[in-house]
Amino acid sequence: MHGTTALSDQRKTTVWMQGRLLLGAFLGVSTGISSLYFYFLGPLMKPIAATYGWSRGEASLGPLDRCCGALG
Repeated sequence: MHGTTALSDQRKTTVWMQGRLLLGAFLGVSTGISSLYFYFLGPLMKPIAATYGWSRGEASLGPLDRCCGALG
């Protein structure tokens, strides 16, 4: 009987650790610099470009450079 209980406890611990790993990965991806660039700065590119008289491509070069630099 003790072997079955130990195996059950090990499985519960493994599932718990996998859940924590999955949660950590989700938080890292959802709040990381690459997701912030696409979801936060994207809608702001048009107003930024209009304010400074840049094209949308020119306005996105700075954040894109930071995004690629952080990943590489």
